[in-house]
Amino acid sequence: MASTAGQTSAASQQTPTTGKNVLHVAALAGRTEFVKKLLDSMTAEQLGLKDDNKCTALTYAVRSGNVEIAKLLVGKNDNLTQIQNEKGWFPILEAAILCQKGMLNFLLSVTKDEDGGPFRGKKGALILVNALYADFYDFAKELLDKFPKLATERDPYGNTAFRILAYKPVAFKSGSRLGFWQNCIYSWVEVEQASTCCCTKGDIENSMQSPTNCSFLQSLKTFLRPAVILKVPCIKHVHDMKLMHMQVQKLINRICAQVLLLNDKEEIKKLFMEVLVSAKFGIIELIQICVQAYPEVLWYETDGRNILHLAIEYRQEEVFNILRGSGAFFNILANPRLRNLNSIIHLAAKLAPPSKLNSVSGAALQMQRELQWFKEVEKIPTPGYNTRPNNSSKIAKDMFTEEHKDLLEKAEKWMKDTAASCMVVATLIATVVFTAAFTVPGGNNSDSGNNYDKGSPIFLEEKSFMVFAISDAIALFFSTSSVLMFLSILTSRYAEEDFLKSLPTKLIIGLVTLFFSIAAMMIAFSATFFIIFSHRFSWLSILIAALATFPVTLFALSHARLLAEIVISTYGSGIFQQNRSIFPSSSGQEKENMH
Repeated sequence: MASTAGQTSAASQQTPTTGKNVLHVAALAGRTEFVKKLLDSMTAEQLGLKDDNKCTALTYAVRSGNVEIAKLLVGKNDNLTQIQNEKGWFPILEAAILCQKGMLNFLLSVTKDEDGGPFRGKKGALILVNALYADFYDFAKELLDKFPKLATERDPYGNTAFRILAYKPVAFKSGSRLGFWQNCIYSWVEVEQASTCCCTKGDIENSMQSPTNCSFLQSLKTFLRPAVILKVPCIKHVHDMKLMHMQVQKLINRICAQVLLLNDKEEIKKLFMEVLVSAKFGIIELIQICVQAYPEVLWYETDGRNILHLAIEYRQEEVFNILRGSGAFFNILANPRLRNLNSIIHLAAKLAPPSKLNSVSGAALQMQRELQWFKEVEKIPTPGYNTRPNNSSKIAKDMFTEEHKDLLEKAEKWMKDTAASCMVVATLIATVVFTAAFTVPGGNNSDSGNNYDKGSPIFLEEKSFMVFAISDAIALFFSTSSVLMFLSILTSRYAEEDFLKSLPTKLIIGLVTLFFSIAAMMIAFSATFFIIFSHRFSWLSILIAALATFPVTLFALSHARLLAEIVISTYGSGIFQQNRSIFPSSSGQEKENMH
């Protein structure tokens, strides 16, 4: 008995410098087995001993991230979850701040809800906010299911759940930059979770039109799902991303429902005002859910700018498109003047934020995108605003020219440098293939007794020679056309309007003709080798022909993305579309009548 008391005393004895005891150190070090032995010789009250920082052994278990030790401690003394350290942090709050998800899930299940506890007021909001910072959306949803009032609480720094989500575009599909194949996987892969209640008509139509709905792929999904599919890293990454997006949308619906239960209209307005920030980042999911839940959000303003103003200023075409699809709402949002007598056309005249400019390749295409925005906003019916000056006595067109002066210079330099580099290559090709036309492979007949055949190519009757002749001629025609196009670019006047259609069109023609001239030249080169070596070394001619595809492929791969961007931005459907609405089609008119 004395021995047990001695062990208990030793285990709970605190050091004079820090106040820690053996259990504190063992919990921080994550020594599970040692902690088990210590607990056998300690009372429940001794587990609540604090060091000089008012930290208990559970606090150190949280810091080490060892859930097993935390379970042992709470199993012997469940009041440990209610003890705060010197900063006033509960163990579950510390777990949230340290991004310990496993620990969070455990502590949520064992921490008691009581007056002054961790799930009330600012401290409860701080747990939620930190969970959102750490992307623990499933935990946040579970937390709100248990303590719904946290959805409207602010943490000690004034943050709400809405504010954190509004600054996290990567938590939504609209903010995730997916490649072609990632988009295909995203639409194809299934997530084992019920669909969110906010499903737009456009989403349904896209799903119905998707080629992935064919019976073969559906059968393949049934056969492979989920054990095999999720072992492929790229598929698992997209699956996890889609799961996160669905969790976030569920979370937003939960928050909206709780906000609408408030009786204070001013507080409702303050909370929904946070949503306006999401327009800067193009988070259309957050905007749609909140506007459908509470249409008054459309009329809110921050610094004198409504949601449409922010979409134009920050060049968020997706937000712009869904607002334009809302009918009369769009025209009402477009007409109010801003501070300094600026209108929406003045916002379009401002230079786009660097983050949006850098999302477009090359200064010339950036200039084109800016012109497209300006022209699109010009089409909006705003009586007299297009020619009305602001407080600085500037009309929108003059403001656009002034704001984009540096970008115009960079675009001109980019276009000239690109044209000059490509023209050098096209000129070399034209020179080579022109010379090859008069120095044909195998030479010419010079000693023939027939005057008709004298000077004709020796291999004229060979099929491979005809391939050489035709491809050489094609290379000459295309390379010459390419030179002329790039020369036309170099001699252009480089006015603002030229970057909208004229210069991109010339660049498209120049790059396409250059590609075909390179391809034709390599075919002519391969045909020459075949003519000369096919009789003795047929394997060599085949090898050379195969190698000749390498530079053509290299050119195509290195310029395909740029060429595709130019073609799509110049002649594609464009970034501005009107096939989506912020409201479901069935209730859009009702919402309009409400206002």
